[in-house]
Amino acid sequence: MTYQEKDKKLADNKSTAYSFLLIGGGGLILVLLFALDILPLPVAPHMRIMLGTVMTVIFVIFLVIGAIHFRKISQMTADAAQEKDQNTEIREWFFKTYPTELSESGEKEQLYFKRYEQMQNHLHTRYPDLAEDYEDYLLEQFYNEIYPDA
Repeated sequence: MTYQEKDKKLADNKSTAYSFLLIGGGGLILVLLFALDILPLPVAPHMRIMLGTVMTVIFVIFLVIGAIHFRKISQMTADAAQEKDQNTEIREWFFKTYPTELSESGEKEQLYFKRYEQMQNHLHTRYPDLAEDYEDYLLEQFYNEIYPDA
């Protein structure tokens, strides 16, 4: 499983909320126009009620989904800010304390794994309980900054 930043999850959630609200609201307006015969559609008279009812239910569900996603936004905003602070804290500590001259001998592929393992062990000295996907995400960023030519 690949780690996804909480800022990106927040942006996806906002996009989903706006999309569902827009489609739900627009759909309900179209159903209302259909029900008032302002928007004439070639539908058999006995199917008008069923079509209107089914489409209304679908668009109300869209509105509910949009509202649910909007309710999550405040918590997700707080989580994203907390993650940003945690990233900054970990980054500052790591770059102050990590000795970059370790494991400089070996083939390129082996060197990557040696360095990565040493970086991982160093990170575990202070942050042993990080989620594995989050840890991998951070270590990849750190590795690319420390060894840009690798």
